[in-house]
Amino acid sequence: MPFPRLLTLALFAISALPVLAQSKQTPYVDADNGIYLMPPDKWKCIPTPKEMKYKEWAPEEHVKMVAKWSAPGVDADNYAMSLELYSIKDAKDLDAAIKAYKEEKSGRGGTFDVKKEQDFILPNGRFKGKLFFAATSARSAFANISGIVSNGEKSFVMEFSCGLARGEKKIAEWLPIMQSFQFLKEKDIAAIRKRGPILLPGWAVNKTAHYDVQYNCDAAFAMVIGKQLEAILLEYQKFFPLESFGGGPQTVEGKEAAPSTQKVTLERMTVKLFGKEEEFDSYAASNGVGGAAAYFSPMQNELVGYKTVSEGKKLSIHIMYHEAMHQYLHALFGEEVRIPIWLNEGMAEYFFGGEFNDASGRFTIGVNKERIDTIRQACRDGSFVPLAKLFQYTQSQYYSNAGLCYAEGWSVAYFLWRTTDEKYKGVIENFMKKLRQTQDAEAAFKETFGKLDIEQMEKDWKDFVVNKM
Repeated sequence: MPFPRLLTLALFAISALPVLAQSKQTPYVDADNGIYLMPPDKWKCIPTPKEMKYKEWAPEEHVKMVAKWSAPGVDADNYAMSLELYSIKDAKDLDAAIKAYKEEKSGRGGTFDVKKEQDFILPNGRFKGKLFFAATSARSAFANISGIVSNGEKSFVMEFSCGLARGEKKIAEWLPIMQSFQFLKEKDIAAIRKRGPILLPGWAVNKTAHYDVQYNCDAAFAMVIGKQLEAILLEYQKFFPLESFGGGPQTVEGKEAAPSTQKVTLERMTVKLFGKEEEFDSYAASNGVGGAAAYFSPMQNELVGYKTVSEGKKLSIHIMYHEAMHQYLHALFGEEVRIPIWLNEGMAEYFFGGEFNDASGRFTIGVNKERIDTIRQACRDGSFVPLAKLFQYTQSQYYSNAGLCYAEGWSVAYFLWRTTDEKYKGVIENFMKKLRQTQDAEAAFKETFGKLDIEQMEKDWKDFVVNKM
């Protein structure tokens, strides 16, 4: 599915740019695309997903979202209203842009039944656009009012969504928005970039030593998240120290090559906190994520969450501990290394059980209270996954029985870190070092876990879970 990007915005004042009469809205000024737009008054700018870091994973996009706004209310027929701004790739004139947009809208089983169209002129009369009022599906009561513009080099579409029944009446209201669109001159783009990037309206950032915590929730929650992520980062580094993973011999075709000179340094890590669940859900859905309270996207290298209402602030923070561990491991190992799913999720769940002490500013890592009962019962009744099988699980196998597997992965990681049995000491860290060196999970497993008696480990683990936790 498409992964639209979150553009870097820079807001500024240039007298030559149009301003709608009596509007208190913040203009959208985009130096990356060289465009300006004055969105509807009081409409909220919603972040669009960041560009994928690993572009080879991204499908080809011909119509790509660059910005989005939502209305503060609904229309007269109780339909939500929104404005989405798209770029149209490789469309060098208005006719080509119209053709590409219609093909996109009618593709994948959709329809674009045009009810009305009209021309309009952009500021200064240099470029013209085309407006379409269209039903978006034969069985749907939704409609789009779309304004397509081109300057002969770049093309864009401003797509309003609303109910079909009264949609035509919205044309007069939204046409001036489309007419505010302007292609910026090079000197204006240079002036924007000189001023530097600014977050979307309504968003702020809490910059800590290692994290950029972007938020539109209450500032106090964002400050707590920033403080505690920095504190738990120290715990991650105790288990997987940067200096231990910053080089060492590289194994190539069974032979040890010269030690690597690569040093691991942490780039700044991005966290995005939404104040409303529905905004988080919309953003997550555009990334193919559903049913989560937070997630880490390696493709976009950002941790995303919101302050849950049903479970309160405390659960939100514990979920962040989990997801931030994924983010740290990704920063440490990079994209090429595939950490086995049981260990990746098991270590993340290990830190879910962390408790932060405000007085000391430090963490204690205890039993994961969300998982202990599940795995203890599974060990007693024999419904657990045999460890030899768990260690070979794929991601889909693991997630297909998520309740048990998350509990079991956590308990195995907890056992291996906490047991006093010397034969298990350091096995996880040694495995991770080998994995980073070889980028071969099977070879790393053979060199570490493969030297242990897995059947005996299973017995020791079960005894630990049932009797020693």
